[in-house]
Amino acid sequence: MKWIRHWLATRRIPLMHRTFASFVLVVAVALVAVAVGISIVGANLILRAQEESMAKAVQQIGAAVQSTARDPVRLVGLNDLIRAVEATSGSTLLVTDATGRPVLGPDADAALTLFAAQEIVPSVLQNGPLVGTLNPKVENVPPALVLAQPLRVGKGMDMVIAFAPLTTLEPAIHRLWLAVGLTGFIGLGVAGAVAYFSTRSLTRPLKQLGQAAREIGNGDYDRRVFLHRNDELADLAEEMNGMAEALAQASARQRQYEEERSNFFANISHDLKTPLTAIAGYVEALQEGVIGDDERHEAYLILDDQIERLRRMVDQILELARAESGVLQIHPTRFRGAEVLRHVADTFRPTAEAKGLELCTAVTPEAEEAEVETDEEKLEEMIENLVKNALQFTETGSVTLGARVEGRQLLLSVEDTGPGIAPELLPHIWSRFFKVDPSRTRTTGESGLGLSIVKQLGELLKIRVSVESVEGKGSAFTLHVPICTTLQEEDGAA
Repeated sequence: MKWIRHWLATRRIPLMHRTFASFVLVVAVALVAVAVGISIVGANLILRAQEESMAKAVQQIGAAVQSTARDPVRLVGLNDLIRAVEATSGSTLLVTDATGRPVLGPDADAALTLFAAQEIVPSVLQNGPLVGTLNPKVENVPPALVLAQPLRVGKGMDMVIAFAPLTTLEPAIHRLWLAVGLTGFIGLGVAGAVAYFSTRSLTRPLKQLGQAAREIGNGDYDRRVFLHRNDELADLAEEMNGMAEALAQASARQRQYEEERSNFFANISHDLKTPLTAIAGYVEALQEGVIGDDERHEAYLILDDQIERLRRMVDQILELARAESGVLQIHPTRFRGAEVLRHVADTFRPTAEAKGLELCTAVTPEAEEAEVETDEEKLEEMIENLVKNALQFTETGSVTLGARVEGRQLLLSVEDTGPGIAPELLPHIWSRFFKVDPSRTRTTGESGLGLSIVKQLGELLKIRVSVESVEGKGSAFTLHVPICTTLQEEDGAA
């Protein structure tokens, strides 16, 4: 068995051939078992039918013998009856006395008479009526089905013996075997045809799935498999289609990531180069004495501004990298969100006034009392980036910092009266270094990282960020912060 398993393991046998062979082998074994069973049962039925026929013959002859009461004249007439009964029962009939001497049965040969006298009559006298298959010890007497019945005739005892050699039953048994074998071969042929088409219907979808898997593995993520069936293979095809869809989406995200990374390095190179070029130029001018004493103070101010711009950009890049990598530490505390909003407003109010803008707050009474539990410093950083973004793009009008409660959330918003954002650009504003108006960014010196930092910090703190914008009217960014409790709830609990 081991070498068979080894041979099968080292040979590549197609699944269709394996399945077909297994199916046919199982059916063949089943058919052989059924055929053997039917043959055994059929042979037994033939023997039982012969026994019944012999039993009727014995009863008929026994009744006739008893009615003659051993009258010699009347016994002679029984020979014709015995011949007729032998023809219909398929057996040889013999009537003997208690010593085994033949009384009737003119067709019984000497060997059969001897068999009756030596084996049958003694067995009946000792054990009673005999029914069964015997293998005689007498020469020229084949194995036979024997039925012997004792009779009381007058003051003596006779025996009626029916003898049917098994060789006479063999043709019927052979015909039974032939019929069973022919039926088995027909059944095996039908089973083989069914197995072939069944195996083919199983392996053909597997080939389709294998081909699809190879194509998907080679990068064809648009490949799909559609099987018009309702079974596990159809489920597998659906799973493979889902896998291909997931791979297609992952590939698209990868391409987007590669594009964003390429843009990231291009933008960071440009944005870092601008302040570095300005710093290098002014340092060189100062070293060579090109800038006079009167202009030197202004040059130092410009250098300080460019260095601050460079530092701010590096800090933003590091902040974004830490947020994306998940190493940014969170220190949640419980506080009132409206107070953070007012603190940011107080910080940026001078900047807004210097630009001629009005920076105001709008806090509802419910929002005034709402408490949240998150990282206060990072929440303040998110609001600061939104305010910087609003002040950068708003030339006239106002920037409003609002706080209101909706359900179990505190909504902190920054709304401006700037130029707004086109609808097709809204999905891209969270990307790193994305700039709605690159020309304005170059003049203001902003890096385009502020909204990316807001988005990353929002995902880190589990704060949803939404935006609404109308071109020509302005934009409104909103932070949805879960509320822990309000002062009214604390008073009610007390």
